[in-house]
Amino acid sequence: MHRHLHAIRPPAAPHVRRVEGPASARERGRVGGRPPALDAHGVDMARVLYEMKGDDGRRRHTVQQIADQLGVSRATVYRHLDPDKPVLA
Repeated sequence: MHRHLHAIRPPAAPHVRRVEGPASARERGRVGGRPPALDAHGVDMARVLYEMKGDDGRRRHTVQQIADQLGVSRATVYRHLDPDKPVLA
């Protein structure tokens, strides 16, 4: 900040500026955080592919194949397939 602006508005304490930043962003429609790797359609697709069985009764696709097809990591596929872990997507 320029020196002459302090006469108009004294600098706020750091904790005040820290609170104002996210509040200002929310007013502009920003929410923050990393966007989810899979949207609802991707999660549904992963579940369908995972549940598909071959003629021999075994899974038709490995988790690695599903991850490659969806363009995500295996960990992301497992995270979305685990019913005990809530996913914020």
